[in-house]
Amino acid sequence: MLNFRNYNFVKKQIKGKTYKLYIANTPAQRKQGLSGEVSPVKNEGMLFIFDSNVTSSFTMKKCNLKLKIIFYDANWNFIDVFTGIPRSNQSISPHKPYKYVVEILA
Repeated sequence: MLNFRNYNFVKKQIKGKTYKLYIANTPAQRKQGLSGEVSPVKNEGMLFIFDSNVTSSFTMKKCNLKLKIIFYDANWNFIDVFTGIPRSNQSISPHKPYKYVVEILA
């Protein structure tokens, strides 16, 4: 994910695999997300961090990759997971507020 090499990152275990997650914690970074990315790297993704719990939805309208979108609450408790279809305008949001979102290749 060459566009994100200057981002801070964390390593997180998800279902037994370790992922390098680039941190999107500003409004501009969260808006950009993985939009326009065409060269995915296995076991890399993005971690969206919000200042507080939110209920806004995600779309894939500018994303070229099929992604797993995983929602967590403020205590890192799993809420829901969706498969995002590239270039889809469908709104993606869990059934309750969330603070963290992880996007990885589906």
